[in-house]
Amino acid sequence: MSSIEDQEICCRVTPLDSVEAEDESFSCPMFHIDVAVTFMHRRDDSLMEVEEDESDLYNGDCDVIQNEFLVERERLFNQETSMSTIIQILFEMNVPVQSYMLDRILGFARQMATNKRYKNRKVLHMKVEIDVPPGFLDDDDSDDDSAIRFVPASKPSMENLEKIKADGSTEQQCIICLEELLIGSEVTRLPCLHVYHKQCIINWLQKSRFCPLCRFEIA
Repeated sequence: MSSIEDQEICCRVTPLDSVEAEDESFSCPMFHIDVAVTFMHRRDDSLMEVEEDESDLYNGDCDVIQNEFLVERERLFNQETSMSTIIQILFEMNVPVQSYMLDRILGFARQMATNKRYKNRKVLHMKVEIDVPPGFLDDDDSDDDSAIRFVPASKPSMENLEKIKADGSTEQQCIICLEELLIGSEVTRLPCLHVYHKQCIINWLQKSRFCPLCRFEIA
Protein backbone atom coordinates (compact mmCIF):
# COMPACT_ATOMS: atom_id res chain seq x y z
CA MET A 1 0.00 0.00 0.00
CA SER A 2 1.24 3.48 -0.85
CA SER A 3 1.65 6.04 1.89
CA ILE A 4 0.15 9.49 1.75
CA GLU A 5 3.59 10.95 1.14
CA ASP A 6 3.90 8.85 -2.04
CA GLN A 7 0.81 10.41 -3.58
CA GLU A 8 1.07 12.95 -6.38
CA ILE A 9 -1.20 15.70 -7.59
CA CYS A 10 -3.59 14.29 -10.21
CA CYS A 11 -4.48 16.45 -13.22
CA ARG A 12 -7.17 15.49 -15.74
CA VAL A 13 -8.03 17.51 -18.85
CA THR A 14 -11.15 16.92 -20.95
CA PRO A 15 -12.88 18.79 -23.80
CA LEU A 16 -16.24 20.44 -23.25
CA ASP A 17 -18.17 20.10 -26.50
CA SER A 18 -20.24 23.22 -25.96
CA VAL A 19 -20.93 26.48 -27.75
CA GLU A 20 -22.06 29.55 -25.81
CA ALA A 21 -24.10 32.38 -27.29
CA GLU A 22 -21.41 34.94 -26.49
CA ASP A 23 -18.57 32.93 -28.06
CA GLU A 24 -18.76 34.78 -31.37
CA SER A 25 -18.48 38.16 -29.66
CA PHE A 26 -14.74 37.80 -29.02
CA SER A 27 -12.37 39.57 -31.37
CA CYS A 28 -9.81 36.74 -31.35
CA PRO A 29 -9.82 32.96 -30.80
CA MET A 30 -10.05 32.06 -27.12
CA PHE A 31 -9.86 29.19 -24.67
CA HIS A 32 -12.46 28.94 -21.92
CA ILE A 33 -10.85 26.87 -19.16
CA ASP A 34 -13.07 25.55 -16.37
CA VAL A 35 -10.84 24.59 -13.43
CA ALA A 36 -12.01 22.49 -10.47
CA VAL A 37 -9.56 21.69 -7.67
CA THR A 38 -10.26 19.12 -4.95
CA PHE A 39 -8.15 19.38 -1.79
CA MET A 40 -8.13 16.07 0.08
CA HIS A 41 -7.67 15.81 3.84
CA ARG A 42 -5.58 13.30 5.75
CA ARG A 43 -7.43 10.56 7.58
CA ASP A 44 -7.18 10.36 11.34
CA ASP A 45 -4.18 8.08 12.06
CA SER A 46 -6.15 6.37 14.82
CA LEU A 47 -8.68 5.23 12.22
CA MET A 48 -6.18 4.09 9.59
CA GLU A 49 -5.71 0.37 9.18
CA VAL A 50 -4.00 -1.62 6.47
CA GLU A 51 -6.16 -1.14 3.39
CA GLU A 52 -5.74 -2.32 -0.16
CA ASP A 53 -7.47 0.69 -1.68
CA GLU A 54 -5.25 3.81 -1.81
CA SER A 55 -8.34 6.00 -1.61
CA ASP A 56 -8.68 4.90 2.02
CA LEU A 57 -5.67 7.08 2.83
CA TYR A 58 -7.90 10.13 2.45
CA ASN A 59 -10.65 11.60 4.54
CA GLY A 60 -14.01 11.63 2.80
CA ASP A 61 -14.27 15.37 3.47
CA CYS A 62 -12.73 17.50 0.74
CA ASP A 63 -12.55 21.17 -0.13
CA VAL A 64 -13.44 21.99 -3.73
CA ILE A 65 -12.83 25.32 -5.42
CA GLN A 66 -13.83 26.19 -8.97
CA ASN A 67 -13.12 29.05 -11.32
CA GLU A 68 -13.28 29.86 -15.01
CA PHE A 69 -10.57 31.51 -17.09
CA LEU A 70 -10.75 33.11 -20.54
CA VAL A 71 -7.39 33.02 -22.28
CA GLU A 72 -6.43 34.24 -25.73
CA ARG A 73 -5.57 31.16 -27.74
CA GLU A 74 -2.32 32.70 -28.97
CA ARG A 75 -1.02 32.94 -25.39
CA LEU A 76 -1.06 29.15 -25.10
CA PHE A 77 0.74 28.70 -28.42
CA ASN A 78 3.42 31.34 -27.87
CA GLN A 79 6.56 29.84 -26.33
CA GLU A 80 7.19 32.99 -24.29
CA THR A 81 3.74 33.09 -22.66
CA SER A 82 2.32 29.55 -22.70
CA MET A 83 3.87 28.17 -19.50
CA SER A 84 3.57 31.39 -17.53
CA THR A 85 -0.13 31.67 -18.44
CA ILE A 86 -0.95 28.20 -17.08
CA ILE A 87 1.27 28.72 -14.03
CA GLN A 88 -0.61 31.92 -13.22
CA ILE A 89 -3.95 30.07 -13.43
CA LEU A 90 -2.69 27.33 -11.11
CA PHE A 91 -1.25 29.95 -8.76
CA GLU A 92 -4.64 31.68 -8.53
CA MET A 93 -6.19 28.31 -7.68
CA ASN A 94 -3.55 27.67 -4.96
CA VAL A 95 -2.26 24.59 -6.75
CA PRO A 96 1.44 23.62 -6.36
CA VAL A 97 2.77 23.52 -9.92
CA GLN A 98 4.25 20.34 -11.36
CA SER A 99 5.86 20.30 -14.79
CA TYR A 100 3.77 17.40 -16.09
CA MET A 101 0.61 19.43 -15.42
CA LEU A 102 1.86 22.21 -17.71
CA ASP A 103 2.72 19.70 -20.44
CA ARG A 104 -0.67 18.00 -20.13
CA ILE A 105 -2.76 21.17 -20.23
CA LEU A 106 -0.78 22.82 -23.04
CA GLY A 107 -0.61 19.59 -25.04
CA PHE A 108 -4.35 19.13 -24.74
CA ALA A 109 -4.98 22.73 -25.79
CA ARG A 110 -2.93 22.22 -28.95
CA GLN A 111 -4.78 18.99 -29.73
CA MET A 112 -8.13 20.74 -29.45
CA ALA A 113 -7.01 23.63 -31.64
CA THR A 114 -5.92 21.27 -34.43
CA ASN A 115 -8.94 18.94 -34.18
CA LYS A 116 -11.24 19.29 -37.20
CA ARG A 117 -14.24 18.92 -34.90
CA TYR A 118 -13.52 22.35 -33.39
CA LYS A 119 -12.14 23.99 -36.54
CA ASN A 120 -14.64 26.84 -36.87
CA ARG A 121 -15.20 27.58 -33.18
CA LYS A 122 -14.16 30.97 -31.85
CA VAL A 123 -13.96 29.69 -28.27
CA LEU A 124 -12.72 26.25 -27.28
CA HIS A 125 -14.03 24.99 -23.94
CA MET A 126 -11.98 22.64 -21.77
CA LYS A 127 -12.19 21.36 -18.20
CA VAL A 128 -9.20 20.87 -15.91
CA GLU A 129 -9.76 18.76 -12.79
CA ILE A 130 -7.01 18.61 -10.17
CA ASP A 131 -6.85 16.47 -7.02
CA VAL A 132 -4.40 17.69 -4.37
CA PRO A 133 -3.44 14.97 -1.83
CA PRO A 134 -3.23 15.80 1.89
CA GLY A 135 0.58 15.81 1.88
CA PHE A 136 0.43 19.27 0.30
CA LEU A 137 -1.84 20.67 3.02
CA ASP A 138 -1.56 21.51 6.69
CA ASP A 139 -4.30 19.47 8.37
CA ASP A 140 -3.95 21.13 11.77
CA ASP A 141 -7.43 20.84 13.26
CA SER A 142 -6.88 23.79 15.57
CA ASP A 143 -7.99 26.18 12.84
CA ASP A 144 -11.20 26.56 10.91
CA ASP A 145 -11.87 23.22 9.23
CA SER A 146 -13.34 24.94 6.19
CA ALA A 147 -10.08 26.75 5.37
CA ILE A 148 -7.56 25.38 2.90
CA ARG A 149 -4.17 25.41 4.62
CA PHE A 150 -1.06 24.69 2.58
CA VAL A 151 2.17 23.71 4.26
CA PRO A 152 4.36 26.85 4.08
CA ALA A 153 8.13 27.04 4.01
CA SER A 154 9.75 27.80 7.34
CA LYS A 155 10.48 31.41 8.23
CA PRO A 156 14.28 30.85 8.53
CA SER A 157 14.42 29.22 5.09
CA MET A 158 12.58 32.19 3.55
CA GLU A 159 14.84 34.67 5.32
CA ASN A 160 17.96 32.87 4.07
CA LEU A 161 17.04 32.72 0.39
CA GLU A 162 19.81 33.87 -1.91
CA LYS A 163 19.58 37.40 -3.31
CA ILE A 164 21.29 38.18 -6.62
CA LYS A 165 21.32 40.83 -9.32
CA ALA A 166 19.29 39.89 -12.38
CA ASP A 167 21.40 39.59 -15.52
CA GLY A 168 21.18 38.00 -18.92
CA SER A 169 21.77 34.53 -17.47
CA THR A 170 18.61 34.59 -15.32
CA GLU A 171 14.99 34.15 -16.34
CA GLN A 172 13.57 37.22 -18.09
CA GLN A 173 10.20 36.98 -16.37
CA CYS A 174 8.90 36.21 -12.89
CA ILE A 175 6.39 33.48 -13.60
CA ILE A 176 4.35 34.31 -10.50
CA CYS A 177 3.41 37.88 -11.43
CA LEU A 178 4.35 37.59 -15.13
CA GLU A 179 6.33 40.85 -14.88
CA GLU A 180 9.83 41.34 -16.26
CA LEU A 181 12.90 40.75 -14.09
CA LEU A 182 14.79 43.95 -14.83
CA ILE A 183 18.50 43.53 -15.45
CA GLY A 184 20.41 44.92 -12.49
CA SER A 185 17.50 44.62 -10.07
CA GLU A 186 17.73 42.48 -6.93
CA VAL A 187 15.89 39.18 -7.27
CA THR A 188 15.60 36.02 -5.17
CA ARG A 189 17.05 32.70 -6.33
CA LEU A 190 15.90 29.41 -4.86
CA PRO A 191 18.30 26.48 -4.29
CA CYS A 192 16.90 24.94 -7.49
CA LEU A 193 18.21 28.08 -9.29
CA HIS A 194 14.80 29.42 -10.35
CA VAL A 195 14.56 33.19 -9.92
CA TYR A 196 11.63 35.38 -8.81
CA HIS A 197 10.82 38.81 -7.48
CA LYS A 198 11.48 38.70 -3.73
CA GLN A 199 7.94 39.54 -2.62
CA CYS A 200 6.37 37.25 -5.20
CA ILE A 201 8.24 34.17 -4.02
CA ILE A 202 7.82 35.06 -0.33
CA ASN A 203 4.05 35.31 -0.83
CA TRP A 204 4.12 31.96 -2.63
CA LEU A 205 6.24 30.19 0.01
CA GLN A 206 3.92 31.41 2.76
CA LYS A 207 1.29 29.16 1.16
CA SER A 208 3.35 26.37 -0.37
CA ARG A 209 6.87 25.14 0.41
CA PHE A 210 7.46 24.03 -3.19
CA CYS A 211 9.09 25.96 -6.03
CA PRO A 212 6.30 26.99 -8.46
CA LEU A 213 8.25 25.67 -11.44
CA CYS A 214 9.94 22.42 -10.41
CA ARG A 215 8.41 21.50 -7.01
CA PHE A 216 11.78 21.67 -5.27
CA GLU A 217 10.99 21.66 -1.55
CA ILE A 218 12.03 24.63 0.58
CA ALA A 219 12.21 23.17 4.10
